Parts: sequence; structure tokens; C-alpha cells
Amino acid sequence: MEPLRAFGGGLVYGSAAVAALLAATHPAAAYTRSVTPSPNTVQAGEQVILAGNGFPKCRDTKSLSVQWDRKPLLPVRADVPGDGTFTASVIAPSTSLGLHQVTVNCPPGIDAATIVDEVSLTTSRQVAQAGQPISISGAGFGWCTNSEISTDVILSVSGTFSERVPAPGGAFQEQIPIPAAAPAGRNPVTARCADTSAGDFTSAYLYVVTLDLSASSAIQGEQITVTGEGYLPCRQVQLQLLQSEARPSIATSSVDPADGSFSAQVTVPANAVPGGGYSIAAECFPATGQATMVADTPLTVTAEVSRSSSPSTSASPSTSASPSPSPSTGPTSGAPSGQPASTASPSTPASPQRRHAHRTWSPVALIGGASGVLSLAVLLAVLLARKALPMVRARRSRPWVHDHLRAVAQPDEPVPPDVQHRPGALPLSLGLEPHLDHLGQQRHEEVPR
Repeated sequence: MEPLRAFGGGLVYGSAAVAALLAATHPAAAYTRSVTPSPNTVQAGEQVILAGNGFPKCRDTKSLSVQWDRKPLLPVRADVPGDGTFTASVIAPSTSLGLHQVTVNCPPGIDAATIVDEVSLTTSRQVAQAGQPISISGAGFGWCTNSEISTDVILSVSGTFSERVPAPGGAFQEQIPIPAAAPAGRNPVTARCADTSAGDFTSAYLYVVTLDLSASSAIQGEQITVTGEGYLPCRQVQLQLLQSEARPSIATSSVDPADGSFSAQVTVPANAVPGGGYSIAAECFPATGQATMVADTPLTVTAEVSRSSSPSTSASPSTSASPSPSPSTGPTSGAPSGQPASTASPSTPASPQRRHAHRTWSPVALIGGASGVLSLAVLLAVLLARKALPMVRARRSRPWVHDHLRAVAQPDEPVPPDVQHRPGALPLSLGLEPHLDHLGQQRHEEVPR
């Protein structure tokens, strides 16, 4: 038989040695009696179920006993139906890590043995934030060490992330990320041999927490809402506003998480220096043990916006998209004979009018120049008027045009809505004066459109 190797005070068997050991222990009944452990990889204090078969004389629980490395193991809870089978439940003792021989007798003198791997699997923290890395350590993975396929170990967190790590001598220490999508609360951290036929997986547990802010930035003096989930081991949670340089706490708030969840307000000090480098952290106070910082979410502080009134508007003419109508009015049918029509005051603008014979026609308004110098505006108005002369001359002579066409500068009056406007322009009115005949009677002229 292949010699046994010591492993941490326990027994480590080669795959061939395990089979040889079990057959050599009971050569005559090696193929008739068997004990199968479930799981075959455990941690100290975990339960192992031993299923026996081929024990025809095993009639009651009093005649059944279990040994761990040839030492009696108590207590034993068993179910013996009397048909040659049994189910026994035992707790793995806190002994050395590695492979151990477990033997069942029922009745005394009739026994069968199996192998159970006692391992350790721990995390660097009991409570950790989703998306953050965590260190996982393991030892005693004898099934993986004896595998002829691979000695590596597969680690996973919450069943959604797996990482293959080397485990020389059955031991490892590796830092892996907690999935950002891991649900808040108690999550399993599992380890198993890369050779799935070598041994069962074992688990440790980690409490995954979340820490969310109502906004990623806050104004000086503003309150921000902080919510968290998964803080089941925490009797109390203290929220702290930290600065990254020396990380002093500049604001705190304590909450009692009901069912592991909370929602609280944290006020940013009014004298907090604007910028990044801030974070809101959650410190967990468990029922026993020391308080630890378990979550941290970054925050940016911005300066308070000035609430002073906006500066007064410039005195330049308005360029609104809907300017008021021109206040100028043309001749009216109600005006006395021989008298020119009145012009409305700039403070009382009149609505533009368009009427046929014996009714008033509103003046034509033009925008000219970007300067407020009246002479330039008048010059531009004259140039524009010259463009209109051919149309007028088609019906009237040059003297009539000079007598009736005038350019009126009105820099302080609004621009009519049907006139194209440009920023900084000076409004001008270009209109037709009333035409009086030799008797002084007013003639109503129709301006071509």
C-alpha cells in the first residue's frame, strides 16, 4: 500500500492510496459495505451526512458509532431502518486541516471507512461594499492537491464571478472583486477544486452592502440623501462626510438600520471647500466586536450659486422677436380738410393700419445702420428710398416724388413686427405725406404694394 503523507497533522492520501486503504481495511467486505459522506469537503463545525449501505446486522442506533481519525465522534444522530442501510449525521471537529478518515461501525466490529477533507475558507471582511475587492484565503484543500488533472481552486462571489487561482499545497490567498450587481445581504463565497471530480465545494459567507447618494455633487450647505441596504450585522451605522487628504470627518449622522436598510440626510458644511476629494462613508457598529468602515461613495462639493439680481439691461434698442407696432400713423379720413394727419406720441404707439381709398395707409419702416448716429441712419434711409423711386416714378413724376417721399428718423420708437430687425439697428420711418390739390383739398393716394 502506498505510504501516507502527513498534512498539517491530518492524513493526506494519494488517489490510489485512498482506494487501497479502504480495500485493505476490510478486504472481504470492501465491495459490500460502503459509507458515502456529503459533502466530502467541510469546514470545522459543519455537518457531514454519512450514508451507509451493506450493513445487514445494523438494527438500531445504539449499535452505530462514528470515529474521526480513529477517535470517537459524538454526538451522532442516526436513522437505522433495519434493512442494512443507515444515515448518520455528525459535526466536523475542529482539528487539523486536510484529509481525514471517518469510520462507521454498526454493530461494533462491522465497519466501513470514507475520507472527508476539512478545509478553511475566510474573507478579510465580514461586511463589504458591492463593486469593491475583497481578499479570500483558504487552506487544507487536500482533494485539489491530490488531483491528477489540476491543483487549482475556483473562487466565486455570489455565484456570478469566478476566478481560477493556484493552490500549492492546498492553500491560497487571492483578492477578487465583489460583483457590482451582487444583491445586498448575505452572499456566499465558494471555493472548489478546478477538477470537479476531486471534491465538493465549500462556502463562506459575506454581507454585501450598498451605499447610494441622491446626487454625485452637492452645494455648500445643502442636504444630500444617503440610502443603504444589506447592513444586517450592524446594530448601528454612522455616516461620515470625509475629505480624502487627512480624511477627517466634517459631518456625521447616525442611523439604526431596520432590516439592514436605512435612508438618512447628511448636510454638507457651508464652509466646505468646493471641489472633489470628498466621500460619504458608512461605519458599521456590530452587536459585538469593533466598528469598521464598510462602504465609501465619492462626492463633489460645489460652490453656492450667487443669488444677486441680474445686471440691468443695456439702453440700446430692444431686439425682441415680437416688437411693438410703429406708433406713426398716416392720414385719416376724419382729418380736417387741408390739415395733415396727426402723429401718435412715442409713449402711445398706434397699431399699423392698411386701408384702401379714403382710408389710412401705415408708413413703411426700415432698419438701417448699426450706429446710433442719426446722420448715418438718414443717409441709409435715402439710399433705400432711391431703390423705391423706380416703382413710384412708374406712376408719378420726379417733382411729386420729392414733394411726397420723406425719411423720418425715429430712434426711440419700437420696430413694427413685419420689419426685419438686426441687433443694434436704428429704427427709421419712411412714409408718404398727404397730397393736397391747388384748392387745399386732400387727395387719397394708394401706395403700390
